[in-house]
Amino acid sequence: MSFSTDVKAELTKISSKGKKQSIAELIGFMITNCTVTLEDGKYILKMSTENEYAIRRVYTFLKAYFDITAKSNVERPKAPDEEPLYHLKIVNSDDIKKIFDESYININEKLQIELNDNSFVENDEECKRAFLRGVFLGSGSITNPDIRYHLEMVINNHNSALILNEMIESFDVKSKMTKRKKDFIIYIKGAESISTFLAVIGANKGTLKFEETRVIKEVRNNINRKSNFENANFDKTVDASLIEIEDILLIKKKRKFTKLPDNLKELAKLRMSYKEATFEELGNMLTPTLSRAGVSHRFKKIHEIAEEIRSEEGS
Repeated sequence: MSFSTDVKAELTKISSKGKKQSIAELIGFMITNCTVTLEDGKYILKMSTENEYAIRRVYTFLKAYFDITAKSNVERPKAPDEEPLYHLKIVNSDDIKKIFDESYININEKLQIELNDNSFVENDEECKRAFLRGVFLGSGSITNPDIRYHLEMVINNHNSALILNEMIESFDVKSKMTKRKKDFIIYIKGAESISTFLAVIGANKGTLKFEETRVIKEVRNNINRKSNFENANFDKTVDASLIEIEDILLIKKKRKFTKLPDNLKELAKLRMSYKEATFEELGNMLTPTLSRAGVSHRFKKIHEIAEEIRSEEGS
């Protein structure tokens, strides 16, 4: 699966924290992934996605909080490399009225769904997080961080796009808006901003994976820029540095970093701050200073602790 798919899969497993936040998430999904048509003077709502778990989540929220059983079906792929498309449809006028009366959204003259009461979401931080999660599930995508840093969400209503952009920036995330044909694109490019946004919407595993990939990528880039070693020494430096960083990230992930001896914590913090530094350079930064062999010995101790964690996970 792609990184974007993994993130969405994680988001659909987040437990609902009650009606208000669940409706905020549902609103976010609907303003980005709900087509409105008018047939015989009646509105029909249609939602479609390749993410089976996202559509199930929407179906569950509609049933739990509005007592609505939406019609569902699966459109099978026509080509081997295509994914199935999952659809939900709401045709009952009373059901549609119930959703719009309780969800602070409406249908404008262009048959677009838009917010008509921003305060419902904006005045509650957890609702904002849920709303942004719904938006990302509805139309978001993120490029694999191995390739580049780019996250975007698509929305067809200008007013809602402005509100969405403001909400994102309220979490100190730098985002921008542009137009692509009839749609508005909210996009985030900075690695730090993307990482923060993923944490805001509750993708904790996705955030950690993104950070791990980002750190490894930066280490390789820094060493590439600064290294004048022969190829053999260069590869050795890269491999050692990556292993050390991966070990430290694993220990932090398992919340065992604070239990490390002070001398190992000091060295680990230096490695994370000076990712391209040699053992000799790191040794000179320690108090008291330490020889290259001493630094190597401490990293071996850190590696042993990380290996114990890996062994426990594999058992």
